[in-house]
Amino acid sequence: PARSCEDCHRSSTAMGLGRGELIRDGGQWTFEAAKNPLQDGLPADAFVDLDGRSGRTTRAGARGLSPEEIQRMLNALP
Repeated sequence: PARSCEDCHRSSTAMGLGRGELIRDGGQWTFEAAKNPLQDGLPADAFVDLDGRSGRTTRAGARGLSPEEIQRMLNALP
């Protein structure tokens, strides 16, 4: 079966944030990671955070989602 819209648009792992809880309070989103941050400030299972901090990539040209892209994904659904 196909994935639902929420499976991607509200999935912290699909967006590269790692496991945890996305919380919407009014129009603002916050994220509570399930794991503690490492030296780079990101949890071990995260590639980006909501502020745009990003981990390293293994391929040239690869990148995490920007804060604007993450916000568009989160706000695409009511």
